[in-house]
Amino acid sequence: MDLAVVAGTGKTKDDQPAVKLDVTHQLVLPLDAFVAAVNAQQNFIKQLSERQAQALAQQVAAPAN
Repeated sequence: MDLAVVAGTGKTKDDQPAVKLDVTHQLVLPLDAFVAAVNAQQNFIKQLSERQAQALAQQVAAPAN
């Protein structure tokens, strides 16, 4: 996996706007570690979604002032 930073903007071959990236590091993982990292990210996103849904439910349930 390449890790990069935004190096500016430019154009593609078709003259479309594009973001230029400079690779700064490479992350090398065994396949099982990569799968574990993906699962951890999915769980994190699920938790964030649940928290957002709870916060919205609380806002709807709260009386308007």
